[in-house]
Amino acid sequence: MKPPIQLPPIESPARRKWVLALDPERIHQSVRVRLFMLDIEVTGAALGIRPQGELTSLGDLLLRATTTPRQGPPMPGTRLDELIHAVKSAYGSAEAFSIQQLGHILERVTIDLLHFTINRAALRTRADSLSEVAALVEKTLSPLHDWHAKWAEWCISPAPRNLDVLTEYEDVYAALSELEPTAGTISRILQRRVSGRSGNVRLGNWSVTLRPGWQTRSSPEWAPSEWAIFLLGEKHATNTRVIKKQLADQRLERKINAAWSSYGSWLTLNRDALHEFEVLFGTPINPLVPGIASK
Repeated sequence: MKPPIQLPPIESPARRKWVLALDPERIHQSVRVRLFMLDIEVTGAALGIRPQGELTSLGDLLLRATTTPRQGPPMPGTRLDELIHAVKSAYGSAEAFSIQQLGHILERVTIDLLHFTINRAALRTRADSLSEVAALVEKTLSPLHDWHAKWAEWCISPAPRNLDVLTEYEDVYAALSELEPTAGTISRILQRRVSGRSGNVRLGNWSVTLRPGWQTRSSPEWAPSEWAIFLLGEKHATNTRVIKKQLADQRLERKINAAWSSYGSWLTLNRDALHEFEVLFGTPINPLVPGIASK
């Protein structure tokens, strides 16, 4: 039975695409708020925000969080404190963080959290009171706790961004585009290169073994892009729907990477903004330091 609330994978690029709509300065403002929400307390003391007469709403508090530089480390026991502790433990021997490493960590710490799917069965469940709604959500708390542990582990993972399928697709697409791809041309070329119902096809340095029945699973009228997706499906023994999903995710990853790189360049020119993260981590940020691997 499916849980009432399904959380998407921690590493899903959908959780990190919020940067794409923002310029570097606005990314910095959003990072401030996202860190604040992980470090929130009633008084807002973590940011040096003291209660004042005009502070009358959550909106006021969030506005202060957007515009106020961080004044100290995370509040003990908060989610941000746990994540920063994990990062400092993993990179404890580092004398300074690089801009690239800072961006890598911030990208993972500032993911969208409230992104979940409620299945239809749960939506149809009768609930006549808030306590019954709470009981329904309670069923999700165990996997949610596990999710938090995996989140901290992922924040310190040095794993590079995976663009393998996208890179492979672009190579195959380029090779197919050189075959004078008028309607039906690629299909006829593949049939000439494959002996029988299955066989190996080479396109430059790339090759694939077409499985039996490939002609019935394809269309002679396909454009090079469609053939490239089909051939990748044959190569990886999966269907085109999976390949299209991987391509969409990895295109998103590439755009996200460009946005964080742009933000990193902005930080090198804005020392005050950079200092906020030195306060947060208790570690210098040096634009000249090469990337740091975790222990």
